Amino acid sequence: MKLVEEEHIGGDLHRFPACFGKDNKHVFLISGTHVIGFDVYTGKRICLLKHGTQVVGVTWKNDKTYVLESQVSIHTEFDELSHVYQVGEKIFLVVLLIGKIYAEHEHRVYSLTNLDDPKPNMMAILPDIVKNRGLFDVSDEFAVFATQKKIHLLPYKKSKMEENSLLYEFHHKHFQRVVNSNLLCYDGVQIVGDSLFASMNIGRIYIWHNIKEGFSKKRPPIFVHVHSNAITFAISNHQTMFCGSGDCKITKWHTKTSGAGRWQYPQQLDGLDVPVRLLSISEDSTLLLSVLDDNSLLIAQTSTMTVVSRPEVLLWPMDVQQHWLGLYMDPSRPEYLLTSGRLGLIQWIDPVRWLTIGMLDVTEENLKVRDNLLYEEKEIWSNVYLILLTQNSIVTCECHREDLQLDRNKTLIKFFHRLTPGSVKDFKLEDIMVHEDRVLFLQSSHDEILSSSKLESEEVLRIDELGITSVLVRDERRSGRRRADLHRSLQWQDSLVISCSRIREGTFATINTLQSYSYVLIWDLASLNVLDYIDSLNGVKQVQWAPIKQIASSEDTSHILLITCLDCVAAYDLHLGSITWIVPQSNLKIYANTFMCYVYNMKHITLFDCQTGQPKQRFSSSKKLTQVIATGDENNLRFSGLTDEDKLILLKESNDTNSTFQQAAQVTKKTPFSSLIEKAKTAAKEKSERIQPVHSPSVKKLLDGPVYALAPITQLAPAFVKSCLIKSSN
Repeated sequence: MKLVEEEHIGGDLHRFPACFGKDNKHVFLISGTHVIGFDVYTGKRICLLKHGTQVVGVTWKNDKTYVLESQVSIHTEFDELSHVYQVGEKIFLVVLLIGKIYAEHEHRVYSLTNLDDPKPNMMAILPDIVKNRGLFDVSDEFAVFATQKKIHLLPYKKSKMEENSLLYEFHHKHFQRVVNSNLLCYDGVQIVGDSLFASMNIGRIYIWHNIKEGFSKKRPPIFVHVHSNAITFAISNHQTMFCGSGDCKITKWHTKTSGAGRWQYPQQLDGLDVPVRLLSISEDSTLLLSVLDDNSLLIAQTSTMTVVSRPEVLLWPMDVQQHWLGLYMDPSRPEYLLTSGRLGLIQWIDPVRWLTIGMLDVTEENLKVRDNLLYEEKEIWSNVYLILLTQNSIVTCECHREDLQLDRNKTLIKFFHRLTPGSVKDFKLEDIMVHEDRVLFLQSSHDEILSSSKLESEEVLRIDELGITSVLVRDERRSGRRRADLHRSLQWQDSLVISCSRIREGTFATINTLQSYSYVLIWDLASLNVLDYIDSLNGVKQVQWAPIKQIASSEDTSHILLITCLDCVAAYDLHLGSITWIVPQSNLKIYANTFMCYVYNMKHITLFDCQTGQPKQRFSSSKKLTQVIATGDENNLRFSGLTDEDKLILLKESNDTNSTFQQAAQVTKKTPFSSLIEKAKTAAKEKSERIQPVHSPSVKKLLDGPVYALAPITQLAPAFVKSCLIKSSN
């Protein structure tokens, strides 16, 4: 079996601006070595363009989409294309010339007029390496380069403007409330026409108009202070400014109406789920694309600031510190992954399609705004750090951010019930319990029950950071439906627990550490007594049950316990009461489900026979892996992992089922009347297409409520007119 590797397709959409296609029907975004195309009005993915190296730019010219990769050969064969900019019909390339030593590296600006027959012309040599694309921009006659507190104008060689000179430098004494002035810096520049816009990470934007004429006069800029924190912005052709902030809003400013700009409140877009990370505007300035902090997309009309669509993407926290969960496999949907979504949410991911297909809001808190480091203002929020999944229920553990930092670790344990078997959307909150310490392990007595079973019989094993083991049971006589069993709560010889297996037929195993010694204990869940122990292995790290039955084997292996140590992997037979085999191998982690088991390190995954310890197959990854889990089934096995850079990676077989754009086919039950039903649906569809009313909310509903709570007239009037219109029957 040969596996193909895919890495984080659809992630990191904020690194490069979006490119809108012809007539604004499609939009293209860069994700590593891939370019993903979306339909603007439906949000559906329309194409996936794969490339061998990093893609740094996408542009639309002459009814063609051009994709520019990082490897180019302009000066030497080792040149690297860093950034791409488009100004009218010209394409500007920022190329890194790589010398023998780092000191010889330099960035140069080249211009192109014909991408089909590229003949680049060198325009300027930059004084420093451009590490951040947002700190550099180009125009027809000059470029702008921003450092921490300075902005430089770089005229091209044939430009009539004067030589390289400092345009502006701000002083931290202007900002008295800033706690750490060393954090103050420019974080974005943009040239539109003859105007220059430069943003600071304090939420202020400086504006220079008629910059070509007044460059020598060194006029002070005007500024707009739109927020107290860092922002991202985009400028239209008419110099209308759109600002995305850390408080989950996009505001619209008209910089031409007054010296300091004017805020149009009815046209702001607020109530977003997370803060805004990147804004991109279409060439005709009619559409605005936003990339949010959870990698989600939103397309809005610039004229009315209304949402056009929310394209389907892979959600992924851009801040590693907010990614508290690893990867989980849902036993009711083994083809999906479960991990962190945005703060307070968990999400189900289809790893083959690289899409988020379901979310559950666990904490149910208000919008989480971004921290303001300049004023040392940190927001308080909760997040999920541990999950237990069974066929019928989900148990989550969450804690406050400040509790985690202050080592208080007060935990809320929430119990959810699946209203529909196998659903990733329909859940009901049953109970909430408070635990004073951080929970390390949660296991269910239904861990390995693959069919639907009664909830009354389910018991949850809880082990906290102090090593206290307890059992949570259902109690239908209580309003909360859950309680701790006071007769089953103990701490074995004041030891700590570092690993815990699943519960199999009322038996589970733990690894307890006591005075630098490690022991494997085998427990009975019903009485919470120790049935057996293993003390002959040194440096025990992890324990797991072997598969019930291995792939292509009929022998029962459910009585085998797999153990990893510092320098070996071992198997313990509960029937024999002894260790059956030991394979010397260090720094391995183990994963096992009901039909297979494997060990892995940072580079390799090895499937092995749990009865003999002999390896079966070995797969390699090009990235360093910190966690690997298996999804799919016996006939279509896939490996999903997390890299050391917190990126998602997938190893899969190359077949039609594992196609990235494979859609699930809807199977309709065939009946004697199915053909008649299809004909009736077709006739009804044809009739509805003749006169199709516009789907818009009733104006009467918009007028419900007190007057002061109504929408402004600028929104009510267009809605009323739109409700009176019908589409033509062409």
